[in-house]
Amino acid sequence: MYCTRCGKEIRSDQKFCGNCGAKNVNYEEKNELKETIEKAIAGEEGALEKIYNLTYVQGFAIALLAGGIYLIIRKVIAPTIPLIYIGVFSAFILVFGGHGFDLEYLAAHLCGGGLMLGAFFMATDYVTSPVTTGGKVIFAALLGILTNFSNTSPIFVNPFSVSLKYLAFSANSG
Repeated sequence: MYCTRCGKEIRSDQKFCGNCGAKNVNYEEKNELKETIEKAIAGEEGALEKIYNLTYVQGFAIALLAGGIYLIIRKVIAPTIPLIYIGVFSAFILVFGGHGFDLEYLAAHLCGGGLMLGAFFMATDYVTSPVTTGGKVIFAALLGILTNFSNTSPIFVNPFSVSLKYLAFSANSG
């Protein structure tokens, strides 16, 4: 089976294309996790491994989100960059994603894990992230936009943070 938008091969049990995020028109709704848990209880071989494979990505995204919230609560990082980064990314997905206001489509992108890792840990790196509030806002917005268009990692925008610091500083000082 192939994606109707980008042509990449996808499985029938995938709700969205892993390449472009398009909804799989041939998706078959089934509760594979429930069926696998029942098999594990019955003692079927390989069922526990399958449960792990079905749930580890969601657990990874939740752990990253919890870690990010912990860092914010402990005041290790400021919430400015992660919130603007995720907010701009989400707005672009909803407006330009081609699926309208589909929150399930948005959740699939947010819970992939990479965005959370980039927003809370990579983009807030002390050495390469901007110091001024204006620089942080521009930096995070730029990350959100670039991530939508090219799945760019924050590491590609970090070298520009020094320029953003001076840009925001000179704009604030008159």
